[in-house]
Amino acid sequence: MLKDSLYIIKTIAVEKNSVEALIEVNAQHEIFKGHFPSQPVLPGACVLQIIKEIIKTALDIKLQLVKADEIKFLQMIQPAGDDIQFSVQYDFTGNSSLKLSAKITVNTVVCC
Repeated sequence: MLKDSLYIIKTIAVEKNSVEALIEVNAQHEIFKGHFPSQPVLPGACVLQIIKEIIKTALDIKLQLVKADEIKFLQMIQPAGDDIQFSVQYDFTGNSSLKLSAKITVNTVVCC
């Protein structure tokens, strides 16, 4: 888990089929020393893990990524002290599956 080491959840709200969360990234985390030392960037794999952990926290369910069809990283997320907004829409489908659609913004700029 990355929660409480790489980031903290500042706020989280659950409504019908959606979760809104505001997180703060720990800019001093060890991961940024290697990704990348001169210009730290939050790795895409970490972004996916954060989404998973937000949903797990909000819905109190166990999750495993099975398929990721359409992921578009539009902007780099730098640990500059800005809060990061996660807006996640979800639908429970057959076979105990969950389909997610997420939008991640930093200072009104859509990053993913």
